[in-house]
Amino acid sequence: MLRNESIPAREAIERFLQKSIRIRVIPVDSVLEELKKLLEKEYDLVPETVEKLVEIEVRPFMDHLRKDLYAVIEYPYVDKLYRDSYYIFYSSKHTHHHRNSVRISFFSNELEEAEFLDKKIYEEKLLKNYLGYLVLRPTFPKVIGRTAISPVALSRRNFACCVAPFSATTLSDKFKIHTFPHSSQDSHTITCAETTIWGIMEYFSSKYPEYKPVLPSHINKIIQKISFKRTFPSEGLTAEQVTYAIRELGFGAMIYSRKKHKHIFNTLVSIYIESGIPVIGVLKDFNGGIGHAVNIIGREIPDASAVAVAAHHENTEQGG
Repeated sequence: MLRNESIPAREAIERFLQKSIRIRVIPVDSVLEELKKLLEKEYDLVPETVEKLVEIEVRPFMDHLRKDLYAVIEYPYVDKLYRDSYYIFYSSKHTHHHRNSVRISFFSNELEEAEFLDKKIYEEKLLKNYLGYLVLRPTFPKVIGRTAISPVALSRRNFACCVAPFSATTLSDKFKIHTFPHSSQDSHTITCAETTIWGIMEYFSSKYPEYKPVLPSHINKIIQKISFKRTFPSEGLTAEQVTYAIRELGFGAMIYSRKKHKHIFNTLVSIYIESGIPVIGVLKDFNGGIGHAVNIIGREIPDASAVAVAAHHENTEQGG
């Protein structure tokens, strides 16, 4: 083909994908076995390590998904969250660290790879069936990376939660879902505390133009202002450091403790969540420091039978 000879855009994309990105479109119940093959081949892991990694880290996540989904596995995938961690930390290590990730996109109905190149099918089928993605990063064993999964993709949906619109692409096609972002900690550049801050900012920046998303390098620069020792590898953050970072990112912050506000604590949390404001929950360890930090984003909705049982139990206790 001559240099100035033009070809249709989608054909050009298809040729590029065939040369650079490996794609597998499979039922969701085949994902784990396919991942084992990919991890062995692309990351030079021994079968025993791969088996343990997939069963302990990935399977619990996949078990929450509906069994009728289809998945699109992409490798290599450039993930912005992991690449930030890679360049500020992993790339300087003496041992080799891979910089490419794996992305798994989920759809609610059976599909084929060729459908992504058909505009009509994309508009009439794929747009409606897209349910989000899961990124697996090479930070073994903590591989669950940036994730955005629609609640509709879950096998149990008896809850209400804070959601915001998020955009994504699969094979160059653009999609949108409403969800709350998630990532596990890698214990080096982001612990649970940094992950909660990242998740909060992803949520608000997707919902309101006044806020901007942040990456681990940005959070690290903020914490360095009030830290008297190195911040990588991260040893986690105190409640005060989390509050300081949130304030620096444009929020006002309040700290509530169950011990001090025991009679109204649950009510306070519910008020924030029902207003669409996620709450950072800090669980203390035996030494009084942060044992774990999580984003509290919703509440369970009991079914009618559970409500009836609870009401009966309450009436019984009161002698009714």
